Amino acid sequence: MKPNFFDLYKKDAYSNPLKELFVSCLNIFFPLDALAQKIPFFDKLIEKEGIGKTASELLKYLKIKITTNNLKKLDKKSGYLIFGNHPMFLDPILILTVIKEDKMKFLGLKFILKIGSNFAKHVFPIQNLQIVNGKRRKKHLWDDWFFKFFLPSLGECNLREKAVVFNREQVEKSAQFLAKKGKLLIFPCGHGRSLNKKNWKNGIGFILSKAIQKYGGKNIKLLPFFINIKHSCTFQLKALSRFRKPSNLNIYFGKEIDASKYSHLTFDPRKLTRRIGEEYRDFIRSLK
Repeated sequence: MKPNFFDLYKKDAYSNPLKELFVSCLNIFFPLDALAQKIPFFDKLIEKEGIGKTASELLKYLKIKITTNNLKKLDKKSGYLIFGNHPMFLDPILILTVIKEDKMKFLGLKFILKIGSNFAKHVFPIQNLQIVNGKRRKKHLWDDWFFKFFLPSLGECNLREKAVVFNREQVEKSAQFLAKKGKLLIFPCGHGRSLNKKNWKNGIGFILSKAIQKYGGKNIKLLPFFINIKHSCTFQLKALSRFRKPSNLNIYFGKEIDASKYSHLTFDPRKLTRRIGEEYRDFIRSLK
């Protein structure tokens, strides 16, 4: 039997007296042990109730209430590429709660597979590359420290061999899923409160291109969203606090976009990514 999230958490957090003292101090303000024990419970609930209802129950536990704007019921006969900003770690749970599609999947870092086997069925895992072209990315230094010294068995803190090949395989699998009328969630900018021109990743263009060209996907729609939250760190600390009070946030959805609109760009995934990004920025401007 594979160790669950709580087993791995205990192994790391209590691996030496200094870490044990650190965790004990944190538990005064944040019920880390209680939350870690709850995660396997929620993973089992997915098998019984589905990912949508389970995500909703988790948010109730964290006392988070979501208000959605302009969200319509998704067409069962269409594939959906659902994309938007990614201000905090709770974002997949937020979208899974409001979309209410139990067969929905999303792209995420590989370590989250260890949360549980039922949760893992909804994830296309991506390797967390810490080095690009031989250079270390500054924005990952915090992640490196946290996962390497505090939760090493949960993290992906080192550069893995064949990681690029692995990531490309996941792009192929997610494109097949989308072509077969799947509902796919992606954060094309990685972590960030807003999506700007410089930070867009080409994955979204490659997935859509392969889904249409290589796997014959039809009736694919794009659905942009924006999670409106100004202070994501404060919100997360509040949600995880032992003394938390109910928290509210808004999620705005844009109009569905028919992917056939981009058919002339499917031969150039990078241009396709930039075009989708332009559409997204128009959507953001309309919110102001």
